[in-house]
Amino acid sequence: MADEDEVREILQDIDALSTGARRLSIGSASASSLAWTLPTESELTRLEYENSFLQSAETLLESKCAALDSRLEETESLLRVRDKLVQKQRQELAAKDAELRQACNRVSSLEDAARTHNNQLAELRAAAHNTARDEDAALEMQIRATTQACEENQVLCAEVDRLRGELRQAHADAERVNASNLAQGELQIALERAQARVSALESQLEAEKTTNAHSMQKIDQENEKHKIECSLLREQLSAVSTREGDLGARLHEQLEKSVENASHALRRADRADAQGRQLERERDAAQSELEAERGRRQRADTEATMAVQECARLQSSLRLEKEERARDAAQAKHDAEDTRRRLCEVEADLEAERESNRALRQKLAEVSRKFEAALTQTRKTAGAATQESRALREMLRECESLLLERASRPRATRSSPHTPSRNRLSQRDSEASRLIAQSAESLRMRKLRMGTAQSPRSMASPSSRAARTSLRHNTFHELHPLRRSALSGHGQDLSEMFASLAT
Repeated sequence: MADEDEVREILQDIDALSTGARRLSIGSASASSLAWTLPTESELTRLEYENSFLQSAETLLESKCAALDSRLEETESLLRVRDKLVQKQRQELAAKDAELRQACNRVSSLEDAARTHNNQLAELRAAAHNTARDEDAALEMQIRATTQACEENQVLCAEVDRLRGELRQAHADAERVNASNLAQGELQIALERAQARVSALESQLEAEKTTNAHSMQKIDQENEKHKIECSLLREQLSAVSTREGDLGARLHEQLEKSVENASHALRRADRADAQGRQLERERDAAQSELEAERGRRQRADTEATMAVQECARLQSSLRLEKEERARDAAQAKHDAEDTRRRLCEVEADLEAERESNRALRQKLAEVSRKFEAALTQTRKTAGAATQESRALREMLRECESLLLERASRPRATRSSPHTPSRNRLSQRDSEASRLIAQSAESLRMRKLRMGTAQSPRSMASPSSRAARTSLRHNTFHELHPLRRSALSGHGQDLSEMFASLAT
């Protein structure tokens, strides 16, 4: 405003000087017209006054012109300085334009990198999804195979329990008939081995179930962790894309502002000759705008640097995640191989157990057949022995009746060798001897049959010897004491017969 006032005062002074010059020209013309006449005193006084006024006006005009010339020189120097500043500002604006273009190129490259990272993330997400799906399918197959193995093991356990019950029944039957001790011991040992094997398989299956449960829980946790990480990465990528979009829009706005400011600066430079002090204010405003633009540019550079660092961090995180996925995939593959190997071992153990169970079933069937044959033979032998014991009792009753009749016979009659009753008694004695011999022969055949029905070990056992001794003792002492006295008192052949029976 002060410069405009000064310019206005200079223009007023110029107008006043032009007015004085016109008056001076009029006065000179009037003086030239009056030079041929003599002036009066009043005219001379007026002319002197006008001359002095014109001299003072000329002096003032010369001083004003000198001040105006000095002001014009200062204005020209300021204009030259402003031209240099404008050129410098143009150069700075061109450099800033180039930097903004570079920033736009970097932003576009960052956008391309972000799109590439998004594509890589999508591929990684698809690969992780496919890997997780394949791992889930493999784990489901493993769980299905393990469940089938458990069911087969349960069936085997039920079969072993059934075999155990049959073995207990066979053991009870064998104890009742007191036979097949060696086969029973072998079956007991085989049963204990089968029980130990079944218990080992059950513990191994329980451990396998626990391991499968732990692996399933671990895989679920890893899937949840991968899902959370994918969601976090998706959020970070969306935030980065949003920030990149905001940064691009901000950079475009700044570029447009810079172009507009440059055009305004050029127009102000074109009007610099006529505006004067306004150009200084505009220069100050341009400097302030340049400072603000520099600050915004610095902030934009800082944001671009942060975006580059964020992209580098995302790249490193993606690389780390890719390595971690590769390690997890390798670990999952190793775990799957280990699980597959353990399942093969379990299948091999189950196959061996099936083979042992088949052999055990065959052996048990063979033992059952032998036991049934022995039981049938024992029943037949027992039936024959019962019939023979009945016949023997009948014979013994007849012998008893004969012996009682002989014992109750009078001594005179017994001493008479030529009586008819002695002949009858001799016939009865011979008949009794024949019956006793027949019973002894039947007992010997019974002993032989019992010996063929039993094993040599069972025949040689103390229980079998005690049974035979008891049988002989009971057979010998089954007779009445009166019969024993009659036998001891009468007939050497009868005593020898019973002695042979006792031996």
